[in-house]
Amino acid sequence: AGQEAVPASLNSILENKDYLFSHHRSHGYYLAKNAPMRKLFAEIYGKETGANSGIAGSQDISYPKNNFFSGAILAGAVSIALGSAITLQMNQKNNQVVVAGFGEAAADEGIFWESINYAGLKKLPIIFVCENNNYSVFSPQSKRLGGGGIAERAKAFGVKSKSIFGNDVCLVHSELYNAILNARKNKGPFLLETFTYRYNGHVGPLSDDLVGYRSKKEISFWKKNCPISLLEEALIKKKYLNKNDI
Repeated sequence: AGQEAVPASLNSILENKDYLFSHHRSHGYYLAKNAPMRKLFAEIYGKETGANSGIAGSQDISYPKNNFFSGAILAGAVSIALGSAITLQMNQKNNQVVVAGFGEAAADEGIFWESINYAGLKKLPIIFVCENNNYSVFSPQSKRLGGGGIAERAKAFGVKSKSIFGNDVCLVHSELYNAILNARKNKGPFLLETFTYRYNGHVGPLSDDLVGYRSKKEISFWKKNCPISLLEEALIKKKYLNKNDI
């Protein structure tokens, strides 16, 4: 679907004791925390055997046993993640970290910047991961955000940050690994802005391109830069795998 790199990377870095909070595109993050796939599908179908007894549904699914929580309220999970990071610091459980995943539209909300400010002020063990796919439903970021980018703004609050190409799985993994390692060592928060893309519509698996808010050329560019395909190319180039293995 185009946004696999971040949750896939987190899966190999985070420990069960760490906390992961997700936006409404939560399925990859749910699996990143090794929560059971059968319970994910059962939840989507509204079954009692689901992760949340069929009550939460697709966008608000959680799996507390593995410290995973998601929510559909824009930037809502970011502020709750901040509260968890405060708790870890107060309890001096300094080896645990909190990761908050969100889209760039979350940065349109005031609570997001309040959370960034407090995390920077208190040097909390939290990693903010922005999956910037440029669109809030049909609105591009350029029509919603003035001034500098999200990563640059975070620095004004004392939060170290970086912007990267978010479809390079190896690069995403490397940056997240270092940020999480530093957070475990009480070196404070970090914001990683990853530029990525969704191929499907804003809602559901179907296309909404009939609205005409993005060009075929733009979609084609990002499909050519699919994170899974790019990872395959990298593995073949370094001779870890060949095409027959794949």
